[in-house]
Amino acid sequence: MTHGDAIKSWQQIAYYGIGRAKDRLRTVLQLTDERFDSFMLGHFHVAAIIDDVTGPIIVNGSVKGGDEFSLGAMQTASKPQQNMLYFHNKHGFIGYNPVYLSEADDKEGEEFFDYLPDVWWDVKKQVEWLK
Repeated sequence: MTHGDAIKSWQQIAYYGIGRAKDRLRTVLQLTDERFDSFMLGHFHVAAIIDDVTGPIIVNGSVKGGDEFSLGAMQTASKPQQNMLYFHNKHGFIGYNPVYLSEADDKEGEEFFDYLPDVWWDVKKQVEWLK
């Protein structure tokens, strides 16, 4: 997992730089006999799942969506969104769903909160928090 801010785009296309970063990290980790089966990053403010022979490349969306920079420098914007990822303990990454934050924010009872619990998954705390 990496932020992605050191990855260079070519003619506003990040795909080639992302692939190079993944390959270079895989090469460095071979020195330690470590490996990974998914490459995750953010930074580009556009969600994407890129199918790769060595495992998926998962680019997360942006909480803020488009802004002055993305419109001015790249003439692009996207909806505020995050990826909800699904992993299986044996098979690894098995799927995802986009969560469009702007669509949930206006619905009664589905407002977007930036509250982060101290424990990520404690069923008792999650149920209490949702009440």
